[in-house]
Amino acid sequence: ASVGGRECLQQQLRYGTTEYKADYEWVCCDNERWAEPRGFLKQVDFSEALHHIADGGTEIFYDAACGLPLFVAPNGRSFDDFEEESLHHGWPSFRDAEVVTENVFLIDHGEVVSKCGTHLGHNIPDKFGNRYCINLICMAGFPNGSEASVNSTALGGTGQDETGLDFPHWTEVYEPSP
Repeated sequence: ASVGGRECLQQQLRYGTTEYKADYEWVCCDNERWAEPRGFLKQVDFSEALHHIADGGTEIFYDAACGLPLFVAPNGRSFDDFEEESLHHGWPSFRDAEVVTENVFLIDHGEVVSKCGTHLGHNIPDKFGNRYCINLICMAGFPNGSEASVNSTALGGTGQDETGLDFPHWTEVYEPSP
C-alpha cells in the first residue's frame, strides 16, 4: 500500500516483520476495521525478540509509519503476563498504563490510531479494563529520532506528518472512561 504515491511504512521494520510488508502494509495504512491474521506474532516469533526484557525491562514500540513511540511494555505487570495475554488473544495486547497517550487515540467504534494516522488496531475491553489489541506490523517501527510534527489543527483535517504522508480526517476523538 502507498499513500500519496509513497510507501506508507518505514523501509525496514522490527520483530521480523519487514518481509511481510507487501502482505500487511494495507492494515496500517488503508484500513479501519481489519487486522493482520490472528497469531501473526507467532509467525515472526515476537516473543523471542522480546526475551531481553523478561527480567524486568521494558520495550518501547514505535509507529511503523512515522516512528513515534506508542506503547511501553510491560508496565504494571510482568513480561510473562504481557506475553501470555498477547499470545492468548493473537495480537500484542496492551493495557492503559502501557499506552503513550499523547500519540495513541481511540476513535469511532474502538479503533486505535496513532497521532500520525496509522491504524493500529482496536480496544477490546475485558473485565480488567481496556485491552488494546494492536497489529504487530503497525507498531514495528524504528524511532524517528525526533517528535513528528503534525501539520493539522487539533486532528480536525487532513494534514501531513514530518514524513510528508497524508493522514485521515478524524471526527469524535475520545478518551476511554476510567
